[in-house]
Amino acid sequence: MLPLPKAATEDSPRIILGAMGGYDPAEYPVDELFKVYFLIMDLMMEEDDQMIVAGQMNIADMKHSTLAHFMAFTPTMMKKMTTMMQEG
Repeated sequence: MLPLPKAATEDSPRIILGAMGGYDPAEYPVDELFKVYFLIMDLMMEEDDQMIVAGQMNIADMKHSTLAHFMAFTPTMMKKMTTMMQEG
């Protein structure tokens, strides 16, 4: 996950770029990657006025994603991630 440094305008959301195929799912568990993602988001909520005012927009690059990347997402994990994103 890479927060892009500059938004188009003052009221534009912060752009977060992610490349799902950029890691080996056998080496890095997806739950650990989500922990890092949420830590980055927590830091940005504390430090980034642009994100607090205008929100964020995630762009996911799926170019090099494989079936192994998608199989790492279990139904239980997806439910937890959805709950975290909706309720904080």
